[in-house]
Parts: sequence; C-alpha cells; structure tokens
Amino acid sequence: MFGVLVNGLATRLFIVTAAGLLLYAAWGLYQLRARAWWIALAMVFLGYISNILTIWRADLAEVYAQMGYKPEVAAAAARLKSGPGLKWLWTLLIIPWAAWLLYLRRYFIVRSDAPAPSEGEPPVHL
Repeated sequence: MFGVLVNGLATRLFIVTAAGLLLYAAWGLYQLRARAWWIALAMVFLGYISNILTIWRADLAEVYAQMGYKPEVAAAAARLKSGPGLKWLWTLLIIPWAAWLLYLRRYFIVRSDAPAPSEGEPPVHL
C-alpha cells in the first residue's frame, strides 16, 4: 500500500474495507448515484498512486517473495522495475479507465439536481 509492504491483520482489514467500498461503488454505479461515482473515481486514482509508489519504493523481488512466488519469478519481477516501462504501463492503463469514468459522470444526478415530482406523481429515488 503506497510503497509500504503490509502483512497480517492490517492487510486483511484493508482488503475487506476495499472490497466493501468496491461493492458499494458497483451497486451505486448501477443505480447512478453520484456518491458511488466519486468513490469509484477516488479508488481508481488512489489505486494508481499506490501502485506507482509501490513500484518506485518497494523491492519488487521482496514483494513477490512475500506473496509466495518462487525466487526466479521474484527476480524476474525485480528486473521489470529497472526501466520506466512498468510505470508507463500503469499510466497507459489508467488513462482509458479514468476517461471512461469521467465520460460517465454526465449520467449521474445529484439528488439536489433531480427534478421535483409533479403533483400526484411518485418521487424518483436516485
């Protein structure tokens, strides 16, 4: 996380929290809720920053070794870090994802922006 290797209970709590936020965001995006859109956008950018910082700061061989990979695989991962390729790959992957989320923003209505229901008409819940 953000260039720091975390193990044990902290990792589990982070994963459960992130999964909960992603579940909420997925359900909220389906319902076109603006708050879910903001959560999804924040998670995309925070995930990108975390990945870049981890690639930059952490020893990728150690990261892969802690995940249980064989030393050969860990060494191959460490070689990926030697050039700027991995950072550029993450950047190229984030651009279309972020652009798609920004494009979708037009379909999300904040409750205060919703039109008032006409008399006798049931309210629309966003």
